[in-house]
Amino acid sequence: MFFILNNSFKGKFFISSDPFGFPNAETYVGIINYNGGSELLECVRSLLAQSEPVRIFVFDNASADNSIQRLRELGLECKIIESDKNLGYAGACNGLLEKMSADIQVLCNMDLEFDSTWATNLLACFERHPEAGSVASLVMEKSGVVNAVGVQFGTDLFAKNEASGLNIADADVREKEVFGCYGAVMSFRKEAAMAAGKMDASFFLFFCIFLYAIYFRKVRYHLSSSMLPLMSSKAR
Repeated sequence: MFFILNNSFKGKFFISSDPFGFPNAETYVGIINYNGGSELLECVRSLLAQSEPVRIFVFDNASADNSIQRLRELGLECKIIESDKNLGYAGACNGLLEKMSADIQVLCNMDLEFDSTWATNLLACFERHPEAGSVASLVMEKSGVVNAVGVQFGTDLFAKNEASGLNIADADVREKEVFGCYGAVMSFRKEAAMAAGKMDASFFLFFCIFLYAIYFRKVRYHLSSSMLPLMSSKAR
């Protein structure tokens, strides 16, 4: 289980229409699930507990466990999309993007637990950086070690997760421009995602995400990273 943290900003938020009856939800979060079990449930619960409402989508990639059944039995509010075959990570992402119409769209793994102020801070970061087509989040491991603060593209032409494995005190967690989002959670403006187009499902996960970051660059969007140099009480 990983934890998603953002730093705090204050500012006006833009409001989009919501065809699913959530007038205050301007952020759609799509979860890619495959045999997620209890981790999927915790991920959905953490999103339902956000201080800023979000609309949750779950794309099930032909799971063999009972995670979707448990999701329904518990009555957790989300829209479930079930595939009769495993489309891979990129295929699931494309399936979610086809269903999401909010101004801010998020794709994430099922093994994440979101800080309760994550959505509020995400929207504030987009408001603060109108030039940014995508915003990365600080991802922490349960042990307190940094998992990623975005994707870094080095002089050796190799992409890697920035600050991965570092203690939070040793990581550069300032708000800054980054090359791309870490694949565990990727947040986009709707128009940026539309301009970038679909992910290439023929590539393996990490390379697919790397290429998607390049697509964003090609359509002249920048990526900003909103991060917090402190652990929240949620990240226990």
